[in-house]
Amino acid sequence: MIDKAVTLTSCAQKDVNEFKEYVCNAPTPQDAMNRQQMLNKFTNNVSTLAKQLEDVVRRYATLKKETAAAAAAEQQQGYSNKKKKTNKRGNNGDDTLYDSNVNRQ
Repeated sequence: MIDKAVTLTSCAQKDVNEFKEYVCNAPTPQDAMNRQQMLNKFTNNVSTLAKQLEDVVRRYATLKKETAAAAAAEQQQGYSNKKKKTNKRGNNGDDTLYDSNVNRQ
């Protein structure tokens, strides 16, 4: 995913260079101004996209580090140290549908 994004970014840089050449070859000053405005919009969009991509990659790296740290901590504690579930209902281990505290009529 990241390799593809880098490839697309370098393609965008090539497009920007070609666009600059297109701006320089404008036949009239009005065309040159219009082309320059298009170039400015295009470069702004590319830079915004690059910043967003950078944020996504940073978040992914952070999430991956947190996941790895949590897995390492869980592995370090081991499975034998986990507490057994306690019976919160107070039904004394009776595996019935109802609590033993409920009066059945």
